[in-house]
Amino acid sequence: MKKLFCALAMMLCLMRAEASTFALDGDLSWKITEPRCTFTMVGGIQNTSPAGTSGTIKLVLWATKNPFPSLGSIVAEYTLGQVSAGYQFSDFSVKTSSNVPTVTGDYHFTIAVLEFTTAGWQNRLLVDTGTRNLVSGNFPGQLKWKIPTAKVTPPIPSLMVTNQLKLSLKASEYLNAFPSDSRTVTTVSIDFGTKAFVKTTNVKKTSASFKYSVKKDTLNGKKVNAGSLYLDYSNSSTYATITLFFQGPNSGTYKSVETVASKQETTWGTFTFK
Repeated sequence: MKKLFCALAMMLCLMRAEASTFALDGDLSWKITEPRCTFTMVGGIQNTSPAGTSGTIKLVLWATKNPFPSLGSIVAEYTLGQVSAGYQFSDFSVKTSSNVPTVTGDYHFTIAVLEFTTAGWQNRLLVDTGTRNLVSGNFPGQLKWKIPTAKVTPPIPSLMVTNQLKLSLKASEYLNAFPSDSRTVTTVSIDFGTKAFVKTTNVKKTSASFKYSVKKDTLNGKKVNAGSLYLDYSNSSTYATITLFFQGPNSGTYKSVETVASKQETTWGTFTFK
């Protein structure tokens, strides 16, 4: 029996003439903290076709008033790539932007697994994840994170070798608080010259070039001086600008604007520095 493994690759929409067949072995779920959606697979999405390679596969989260398939709104989507017969996409957690419709009432949320073929996008699997209540496009009970109000102090003038920055994720762009199991810690370690090593929870360490400067910015309605750390990740289309509002000699609040393959995400959190 072939060993199944995760094949998250080839992000271009490549098509297949014949339909592939898929089976779900495990739990495929979603979680939204506006404006981010996280798809999590515990187990695998298996290509059970006898031969060949699938077209491009993507996940689409639908919100519909009636059970799917029916008229509704696409809330989020994420492209996985292609997968050969006998293999699977396994044990992954991926994030993408979300756009919850501005509606009120109980809505059905369904994850569709689609394949791109010569006939366009075709449903291959449907995962009914139940109904959720919406109030004007919001999930009731969404907690907010409050930006610390401590006075902003002068930032460090420069970064040096052996300096380390630890970023603790707290909230989304709209200051919606991420649940504890969705929060990550990112450590930025300064290497020689203009290089840094970046390690995030559940993600392998990678290298990035960086630039650091002191700039004017706004926090809690006040103009202040803040540190600005630009990270350009090696061999990828990912980069980020992290604004560091020091509220003590070695700690404070940060705002991160990260761009991945032209998609941008803003997050907030706290940091420690040594």
